Amino acid sequence: MPLTEAQMNYNRAHRITQSVVEREWPVEVQIPHSPLRNLTNSASSVSYFLQFGFLLESMVAMITSLTLGYIYAVGDLYSQRMTAASGNSFGLILLSLGLLRSCNGDSILEGVDIQSECRDRYFWVHVRSPGIAPQFEAIDEAGVHPIDEKADAPRCGYTVSNFNMDGYTTLRASYFSCYTDNQDDEVFAFQFQITVTDSEGRQSRYPLAQTCALPLPWSQREVICEEDYMEVTVGRDVLCSTSEGTSKEGWERAHSVAQKTASSIWQVMFLKNKENVAAVSATEAQQLGYELRATTTRVVFRSPYGQTHAALETVDGVAVEVIHGTVFFRQNMMVVMIDISVACTRNPGSFDGARLLWDIPRVMTPLVQNNSGFESKQINVGVESQLLDEGTARARGYTLEVKGPMLQLGVPFGAEGGYTTSLVLNNVYQEVYIAFLFYEHVFSHIYADGSTIETRHRLCRLIETPMLCQKPFTVDILPPDQATGVKEYAFNVYLGNIPDDVVLVTTKLNGNQFSVAEAAERGYAISEVVHANGTRGYTLRVPFDDKSVDRMYLGQGLLQYSMDINYTLSIMPQEDSYYHLASAVETLSDAFPPEAKGVCIQSGIIFDLDQPRLGYVWEISVGHDRLTPELVAERGYNLQNDSHSLTLEVPRFTAGYTYKDINLRHFYGIFEVLSRDSQTLEIQTSTATRCHFRTDELIICSSDGTMTVVTKTTWPGVAPESTTLLDRTCQPKETDDSRVLFEFGLKTCGTRFTVEESYVVYENEILSNSEVLPEKDPLISRNYLFRLPVRCVYPLNSVGTPFMDRIFKSEVPGVGSMQYPGNIKDVATNEPVPGCQRQVPNYTENIQTMEKQPLSHHSETGENYNTNYESSAAKSLNPPPNYDRSCTIGSAQ
Repeated sequence: MPLTEAQMNYNRAHRITQSVVEREWPVEVQIPHSPLRNLTNSASSVSYFLQFGFLLESMVAMITSLTLGYIYAVGDLYSQRMTAASGNSFGLILLSLGLLRSCNGDSILEGVDIQSECRDRYFWVHVRSPGIAPQFEAIDEAGVHPIDEKADAPRCGYTVSNFNMDGYTTLRASYFSCYTDNQDDEVFAFQFQITVTDSEGRQSRYPLAQTCALPLPWSQREVICEEDYMEVTVGRDVLCSTSEGTSKEGWERAHSVAQKTASSIWQVMFLKNKENVAAVSATEAQQLGYELRATTTRVVFRSPYGQTHAALETVDGVAVEVIHGTVFFRQNMMVVMIDISVACTRNPGSFDGARLLWDIPRVMTPLVQNNSGFESKQINVGVESQLLDEGTARARGYTLEVKGPMLQLGVPFGAEGGYTTSLVLNNVYQEVYIAFLFYEHVFSHIYADGSTIETRHRLCRLIETPMLCQKPFTVDILPPDQATGVKEYAFNVYLGNIPDDVVLVTTKLNGNQFSVAEAAERGYAISEVVHANGTRGYTLRVPFDDKSVDRMYLGQGLLQYSMDINYTLSIMPQEDSYYHLASAVETLSDAFPPEAKGVCIQSGIIFDLDQPRLGYVWEISVGHDRLTPELVAERGYNLQNDSHSLTLEVPRFTAGYTYKDINLRHFYGIFEVLSRDSQTLEIQTSTATRCHFRTDELIICSSDGTMTVVTKTTWPGVAPESTTLLDRTCQPKETDDSRVLFEFGLKTCGTRFTVEESYVVYENEILSNSEVLPEKDPLISRNYLFRLPVRCVYPLNSVGTPFMDRIFKSEVPGVGSMQYPGNIKDVATNEPVPGCQRQVPNYTENIQTMEKQPLSHHSETGENYNTNYESSAAKSLNPPPNYDRSCTIGSAQ
């Protein structure tokens, strides 16, 4: 009665466990051998092996207490599971204390992941480790064998893949690899030890064993072109009188040599360049780096690339590495010859800017010498040594095109199944797309007698693009179905072509930097757009009136907005940052500043302005002071405003006027309204209106230190031409029958100054006197017929150092005042007026104004710009402390 698979697995496990225990411990230890019987289903076998694993765990505990050393393999735990795709089962052996653990008994370390799977022609192990790449060792009855990809691994059928884009290290072990237990070419048992080293240099070992049942029947000949080696397996029942991989002449030459030298010992004959024939024994072949063996049903030949007997040939323009080989030996009365020729393409592939391309000859002539009997059965493609069904390949965009004698496999850039790696070089995002492509061609040769030999030819190739620069782009216009930046008075800037592994970290607008999370807090909006091809974009919305946006009036109603943007992007997860600079510019038409027109009236000037289209852009100012409701109330202006127009009335003796050509008959008052950019405060145009006013009485304190006074002298016996200042040499500039005009510097004519807290007060007096010689006292005495104090008040911080400066200069005009006593007695007694700290009689006139130099570019018809009243309040000039303004008339700045 034949043994079941479970029984064979158990017997094999017993032999290996016994040999390992005997090797590792000199103490005589015997593992009890209890052949399995009546295990007819997988469930019962799993139950038995679980019990057997626990029994071994108890035995190991006993062995450990008696011996010192390191336990590498202590038992077997078999489990069986069904594979949905093939319907075959494979067992999983974990050489550990029950479950997958390190050999010192610890469970799997954090960050370590070990995966394994039986595939149709190899065993696949996938390991992630936190430190350096893991090391693999194969275990068989002879011991532990390191798998060194630079030494014997290619000869023995092990591939430690160079393709590890997902952070894992992959081991592929051929079903005919050196240390694999092969049962009739149908069941293959693998045992490995995986050594993982963490970032601190500590090592942990994890044993892994697995049994794989063949899911796909063998073809009569199978050629596999792995990353590091070529392998051909041929069924031992293949006719010995035919050859697929050697020409007729070569086969005849090999046959002649075989007839002369054949013996019962297997030999390998290599034919190179169609003439050179070399015959070596199987032992010598292995010494040369080849692997040659016979299994129950097949002959296996394996060779690393670049061996001595390999030749590089060209097939339809593609480089192909070929070994023409024949195994021969004498059996009874005949010489048996088996063709073991193998051919693998060596072309690296290409990239056409959109797809990875791999050219493969449709008929591999080193394997097919006679095309007349060639028949192609099926062609399949895949990635990472796994074939894809036709629907999946088509959905991913893979193509397989016939181009004459060639087949061209195409994979779109970024398609699923490949990997993209990215980095930053010279502040440029660069990426490489890599795909580990897999190709299978099943074909057969039909002979004259109707017999056929089927060949399964498989190739794998790692193909990658060159370093590709991927630069972002910006567009400041949204799609037509959305509002544009112009319509909603905002920039809408789209940043596109951002790879899927890159995120936007921060944005800097004209030097103001903020993160994506902070954008909303600052009134911006950043939204992410994900596209079907995996790339993404970001839309940034910034209002035109934001402080980060520069604005410039170009004239002719053209208003330009601009914004410099610096995006900081970061590749994740390595956080490799790079920057993208962009500029957004938008020009609005019909953005004229408001028009202002000034009209003279008897009491002052009235300005009419049309409200501008973009009110927030412009502001109206009087001098340096923005026109606000606070300024209007403080200076006594009259303002009327609605959505269409603005009317500003400025009385003639209020702050903001400049006075010219003052005489006793008339003077000119000039008032200038400025229109300027509310952001830069740059003056665009101005409206200066000049009006002719009749002179009555006034006092002007100019910023250059000149006091101008016009006043009445209607007291009996006072002649206007007799008046002077404290310095009697300072006489009137002009007089008439009742008034005088004085104009003098604040540091002349006996002017006195005092400092009161934050103000400087300059004071003089207009005097008229008569000289009297009393009879009893011959001394001359002077009686004042008229005495009028006049003063100017300036902020202390605007006049420099009044004690030292010889030339007066103030940043702002001063506030003037003068007093009219009713008679000399009133002045002498100085009786206070109730409610006033400083006496000013009811008939006192206090006329104050300031002087401002007109702008050189003003026009008398004038222009002006804005009605924004949300700006800072204007500077005010108030009388000094203790000066009661309720006792003055018409106070002005």
